[in-house]
Amino acid sequence: MDNKFNNGSVKISNDIISLIAAEACVEVEGVKAIMTPQSEKVNIQKGAQKSVIIEILDNAVNVRAHIEVDSDYNIKDVCYKVQKKIKENIGMMTGLVVINVDVVCEKISI
Repeated sequence: MDNKFNNGSVKISNDIISLIAAEACVEVEGVKAIMTPQSEKVNIQKGAQKSVIIEILDNAVNVRAHIEVDSDYNIKDVCYKVQKKIKENIGMMTGLVVINVDVVCEKISI
């Protein structure tokens, strides 16, 4: 993402947007961890970009997040809350419009 202003510009890397989305995931009750598409747990600070894929087109963001859900929670409800939280956090912290959030439940913890 790149915004121009009269006295400079602001650039936010895709890795930072991935980190924002990954942190949003684990803030949702029922999410045990963020995962890679190969179902491996990921450390948020070191591997957010492996579990949350970001695509930016004309200042609009597409997100794909991979998570592990606690078996005590409804998967559909948790995924919906993750979608909402990712959209809110990216919008609030970057000003970007999130047009699509896909959430993939890679694993259920038992």
